[in-house]
Amino acid sequence: MVLAPQDCARLVARGLYSNPRNLGHFLTYMFGANTGYQKNVLDIGGGGGVLCLAACLDGAVSGDCVDPEGAGSTAGSTGSFEETATLFGLPQARMIRQTFQAFEGPDDHYDLVFIDNAINHLDEAACIELQTSEAARAAYVAIFSQLRAMLRPNARVIISDCGRKNAFGDRSLKSPLMPTIEWNKHQQPEYWATVIEPTGFKCVRIQWSSFHTLGRPGRLLGNESLAYFLLSHFRMELVAV
Repeated sequence: MVLAPQDCARLVARGLYSNPRNLGHFLTYMFGANTGYQKNVLDIGGGGGVLCLAACLDGAVSGDCVDPEGAGSTAGSTGSFEETATLFGLPQARMIRQTFQAFEGPDDHYDLVFIDNAINHLDEAACIELQTSEAARAAYVAIFSQLRAMLRPNARVIISDCGRKNAFGDRSLKSPLMPTIEWNKHQQPEYWATVIEPTGFKCVRIQWSSFHTLGRPGRLLGNESLAYFLLSHFRMELVAV
């Protein structure tokens, strides 16, 4: 999905991203070959809701952003999600201020889902213990089983997050690129796939992120080996089966 430059500029003017160019690269990366057009979109843990709003600007039939804190929680945002949706003429965009576990979404409804830098926050304690605790694994199986019931067949789920393995974290050092990250609160994408796939999904792609500030040339840095020394950040795409 490539959003019109003027729409990127409008979202940036609302404080939802750093600048239009970087936002354009971010949206291209996150959406991949997918589009918001004629889709029912769900943005889980979406903060200010930039992905949800972008999907609606791209022609989504509905856009639900589920976040327990809601639109005002994003630093630098101007006004609420609802104010932005009204200003942009997007009545189909909706902010739902509750946890995903409490969200009673409709069955067989959504076509496209985003979980951007939020999968570990769905149940942080369980995420930390995911590889060693059956109860922790069961908690995430329940979350993705709940999500699967809301999706149409062949719906796409886009997850982005930091992995657990990083050159600095593995040496108990702070990363100069991400000094606040707590690597033990994350998991590698391949491990996430082992947890999620049995609930009715198939992982179809794993990518390693580069710096959106570098634009297209920066994508040359998007491989697993370099990511280990940089952001250790990934994007994985799943399809509902």
